[in-house]
Amino acid sequence: TNLDFTNLTERKTTDMIVIHHTGSVKDVDFGAEKIHEMHLNQGWAGIGYHYLIRKDGKIEQGRLLNMVGAHVKGHNNNSVGISLAGNYF
Repeated sequence: TNLDFTNLTERKTTDMIVIHHTGSVKDVDFGAEKIHEMHLNQGWAGIGYHYLIRKDGKIEQGRLLNMVGAHVKGHNNNSVGISLAGNYF
């Protein structure tokens, strides 16, 4: 994906990988571009995850790997965020 972001900072270290799920109420298979759009509409810099894994297994890039993510409070500066599309509760 070719996503435009606002105000990103380079990440200096990586100590962990954090796995998420998009958690959409109706278990929707949103792509990285749609999540990016939704996050921009919230006033955020864009999609907070570095990678999104779609339900068919396709991997889409969110934030560039060397940039600080926005996916886990207190650990964005030292982690990579990967999200699985869908709701797994």
